[in-house]
Amino acid sequence: MSTTVRDEVLARGDRPGVRELCAAIGNGWIRVVDAEPIAAAAANLDVGETSTLTLAIDHSGLSLVLTDETIGRS
Repeated sequence: MSTTVRDEVLARGDRPGVRELCAAIGNGWIRVVDAEPIAAAAANLDVGETSTLTLAIDHSGLSLVLTDETIGRS
C-alpha cells in the first residue's frame, strides 16, 4: 500500500475497515511504502490510484489491486 493511500484511508477515521487496516499494517500483513505516481495514469486518476498502480507495475505478478475507480480498473 502506498503512503498516499494509507493517509487517504486513515483520514476518514470513522469509516468501516479503518481499525482493521491499522491492525493489518501493525501486524505486517500490509506493507506501506512510498510510490511516485506514474505520469501516464495521472491525467485520469487521483494520486492515490496512480501510486497504487505504480506499485502494482513495480511488483508485477506479486500484487492484488483493489480500487473503486472504474478508470483505474481498466
